[in-house]
Amino acid sequence: MDYVLAKVKIPTFSELIDSLDDITLSQETKTEILDCYSREIANLFSYAASAKQPRITLNSFYKQGSQWIAGFAVEDLEKNFDPNSLNLHLQNISQMVYNGCILYDERDNGVSTHH
Repeated sequence: MDYVLAKVKIPTFSELIDSLDDITLSQETKTEILDCYSREIANLFSYAASAKQPRITLNSFYKQGSQWIAGFAVEDLEKNFDPNSLNLHLQNISQMVYNGCILYDERDNGVSTHH
């Protein structure tokens, strides 16, 4: 079996939490985010194992209304790039293997993942 070095961009958990600008989180909420973070990192590397030339990304949180979104994805750069292959978020999905986000909602302190 050939092994390919993946391109990886993942913030530390501390960096991810710090990207929630000036928000004071309870320990319970931090634990929920850590659970999602840990589960998604495992998923990212699991999906990357099926890619020939994987790129793994987990972004810091950015704010959209009352929601904070940390997007993640695994892409296979070996797949043909089609500039016309866009989803409703205007993301190019021609090389996408797995994607989604960790979401924190200020209104109810809810933490969830979306795929």
